[in-house]
Parts: sequence; C-alpha cells; structure tokens
Amino acid sequence: QKVSIESNKTATIGTQMLSSMYGSVSGTVQASSGSPLPGVLVLIKGTSEYTATTDENGAFTKDGIGIGSYEVTISKDGYGTLKLATAVIVESSKATSIGTQKLTPATAVISGAAAYADKTDSTGIAITLVDSAEQPVDSFTTTSDGQYTFSNVLPGTYKVKAGATGYSAVEKSITVAAGQGYTVALDSLTSIYGKITGTVKLQGATDYSAIQVTATGTETYTYHVQTTANGAYA
Repeated sequence: QKVSIESNKTATIGTQMLSSMYGSVSGTVQASSGSPLPGVLVLIKGTSEYTATTDENGAFTKDGIGIGSYEVTISKDGYGTLKLATAVIVESSKATSIGTQKLTPATAVISGAAAYADKTDSTGIAITLVDSAEQPVDSFTTTSDGQYTFSNVLPGTYKVKAGATGYSAVEKSITVAAGQGYTVALDSLTSIYGKITGTVKLQGATDYSAIQVTATGTETYTYHVQTTANGAYA
C-alpha cells in the first residue's frame, strides 16, 4: 500500500491483515478391512518435505506446512505403499484433509487345522511352512484343537507340512498373493504302527498266561509280548 505524507499532517493506513505462509494437512489411514492403522508414515513432499505418523486411531495432523502443492505418499511395513493420485494443495491458514485412505497388506495369511486319524486331541503336531526352495519360513506346534496360523507370508509358492512322532507326514502346496487369506485343509496323520493280535494255548493246560510271543520284522524290528491267562496277546 502506498502512503502519501503531507507536511504537518498524520497519515493513517488502517489495519493491515497479514496472511500466514503456512497451512496444515490431516487425514486418516485404515487397513483394507476398515480397521485403523497406527504407526503409518505419511510423507508430504513439495518444495519442502514433511512427515507425520498416524496415532492409535489411524489419524494424523501436520501443522506448519508451507503453502503450495505437495505429493503425499503413505507407507507401513507389511503393507503396500500408496501414493495419492492427486496433488494436495496447502493454502494459507487452512486445514487440508486427504480424507480416509486405505492400505492393502503386502503379505498373506495361511491358516488351517491338523489332526490325528486315531485320536481327537491334536496336541503336538509340528506344522512347518517351507518355500519353493524347501527352506523353512515359519513353524508352529499345535495345541489340542489343531489350529495353526502363519501371518505376514510374502507372495509366492509354499508347502505346509505336518508331522508328529509315530505318524506319517502330510503336506499341501499353495500359492499366495498379497492381501489374501488362505485356508489349507491337511489330511489326517495316520500312525506308522500296526497291531498284531492272537491267542496261544497249551495243550492240556487251563492257564495260558506268560507265554512269550516274539514278532520279528523284515527290517530287524523285534517285538516281545506275553499272553494273558486266556492265551490272548496283542
């Protein structure tokens, strides 16, 4: 504003309003399921660069951002990076919102259950996730319900293997994509052991107990058992 000063007079310029050089950016970040995502990094990049981190509700506010146009990139470990398609314009003394943005998980989840064929308690089954090179990625030991879950699995092809002492191992192959959940139905584990039963009697005797019965296998396995009073063995 130009001001003319005259001799012996007072010039009044009135009240002048100063515009701030800064504004703010805020928003909310959720998972694709709609749940809030805390700890998300928000990068606001223009002639200057600013960062913010979402709180427990997935919300953030960044003050003191210079007026201008900015690219906004949102990222979090385990999720795909999101770059907003439209530039964010920051204006003097104004709050600019990017609304609610959603991140898609960069990993998958594999879950399922394992069981024994001959009993209902599934405790102690070792579940191993191996990659295409047969290298272990993760492992889990079941409790009584036999349930297992592998989280944060990178996209690719895997095998889920299940085994327990005295039982034949089972496995299933699966190919997973980011952001998906998969259920792998494993076959029941069957015992590697069988049973031999029979009866032995001694001619003229009435008590057939303590008769020694020996079974010898083709692979040097040898088992011994004694009969009961009626001559039965197992």
